[in-house]
Parts: sequence; structure tokens; C-alpha cells
Amino acid sequence: GHWVNAEGMGFDTFSPMNHVRLPPNVAYSRKMAGVDFGDVNATAIEGFGEYQGRFYGLKEFYQARCKEENLVKACSEFLDDGFMLVGDPHGSGKEQIETLRRYGVPIRPASGHVFERRFRLMLSRLAMSDGGPGVYFSPMQPNLIREVSTLALHTNAMGYVSSGKWAYGLSDHAYDAAMDAMTEMEQHTFI
Repeated sequence: GHWVNAEGMGFDTFSPMNHVRLPPNVAYSRKMAGVDFGDVNATAIEGFGEYQGRFYGLKEFYQARCKEENLVKACSEFLDDGFMLVGDPHGSGKEQIETLRRYGVPIRPASGHVFERRFRLMLSRLAMSDGGPGVYFSPMQPNLIREVSTLALHTNAMGYVSSGKWAYGLSDHAYDAAMDAMTEMEQHTFI
């Protein structure tokens, strides 16, 4: 693995004790799933529900070298569970979104794919207020939990933390999928 400088840890406020719990069995006011497409890397789908202003992680799909039929099946399962879908339109994502639409999957491009804005959103949702954080992750999201606990900001050759990208070699596919969903929920932009 790649070692990173602990000073650049992205989410040092993340704590499994505070941020990981089984989601409540309630009627969520809305449910959104973000899709981060991988070709060689993993494809991730992270689903969240909103209840009383907090986001609750509900479901995860994570597969390396995901075949088209597996992705269509996974998206269909999220839809069957009441999630709306948004996909990362960058790289091959635009083509992947169009492919899913041809299969009848109602997915639209995610908006707000700005590193700093997404980073600040996660930090603000991890913050504790009114007896808890603004986001809880489910034990059923192990890849997202791993990524949020290990992502570190890029450190330049002089040893200074630079914003705008993660340290080399760290997986961020589940994080990107989660942020696609959370950004849409935060912006209240639904179809």
C-alpha cells in the first residue's frame, strides 16, 4: 500500500463510534444513490436517505471491473428500494449514463463535482450538533467507511498539504458515489 502523511488526513473528525450505526427503520423523506463508474477500478453505488435533517447511509454496491449487466441489476435494485439515481458524468461516466438509460434506468448526471465543495460538505455533515452528526454511515457500507477513514489530502514535495486532490494511490470510488448522492440531497435538486 501507499503510506500517507497523517497531517493530511482528510476527515480526522470521522469516528466509527460516532458515525457508523444501523439506519433507523423509518419513512425517509427522500432517498438518493450516487454512482461512480469504474472501468478497471471499482464501480460504487452509495445510497442515502434523509430523516429529520440527517443523512443515513442505507446501502452499498461495490464491484471491481463491474460488467454492464451487473451494473444494470444493481441500479435496478436501488430503484426498487425507492432511490433516485445520479451518476458521475466525468470520464466515461457520460457514456455509462447513456448506456443505463438505454436499459431503461432513470439516472441523471450528478452536479456539483467540485472537490473543495464536496470536501466541505462532508466535513460539515461529520460535525456533531444537536446530539449527533449530520451523516451516519451504515455497517452495510464497508468500502465507504474504509475510504472516509483513510482518505488523505495530497502532500507536495515540500511536505505541505495541498487542497484539491487526494493523496496518490488511495481509493475514493465509494466516497465519490456518496458525495454525488449527498450533494444532490443537500442542494434539494430532484427530478
